[in-house]
Amino acid sequence: MAADAPASPVACGLHAVPDVYTPAMQGFVASFVPAGHHEVLRRCVSVDGESAEPIRWQAQPPLALGGEHVSLLWSPKGHLQGFADMRLLDADAPLPGEDEARAAADAFLRAHAPDLLGKRELHWIRPHDETVLKGGRSYRLRGMKVKMRNRSDGRWFWVIVGAQGRPIVFERDIVWLNFPGKRQTEKWLHDDWLAQRGRP
Repeated sequence: MAADAPASPVACGLHAVPDVYTPAMQGFVASFVPAGHHEVLRRCVSVDGESAEPIRWQAQPPLALGGEHVSLLWSPKGHLQGFADMRLLDADAPLPGEDEARAAADAFLRAHAPDLLGKRELHWIRPHDETVLKGGRSYRLRGMKVKMRNRSDGRWFWVIVGAQGRPIVFERDIVWLNFPGKRQTEKWLHDDWLAQRGRP
């Protein structure tokens, strides 16, 4: 299957229905998607040959790549595959230290990816920036990236923790190709990757 080819809608099952969420999804949406945000994108896609569903919310439609949004990538197997909160709520506030970032990452994993906790190997904790457009200007959304490796399958996962301990990015099951030295796993939560392919 091509890298960015859509998966069969059947594989996503009931998830393909707009504004309808499974009980597991409902809890996450209630915790991380602000009230009043609009669902502007939802479809079934392929991630390393497996079906997944990206869902995106914005304060206002229509969909605008590069701007503020909250998105998740959900697996039809019933777990969170990825999450991004690109809102500029506290972009200028101080970043957490390494210990605080790791504690926040641990709390997020316990709540939303507990299967990874016993298999993890900490790789590093470093500052990480994302670029977000607002009002025709570019802003930096900063965080501390807690990068980890799954010892059982060699895949990577991470939590990026923003100011005040707020999780802003989570990605899991990332396949890295040592040669030629690049990520294999599709980047459905990354607006620059989507824009390069000419598709939201």
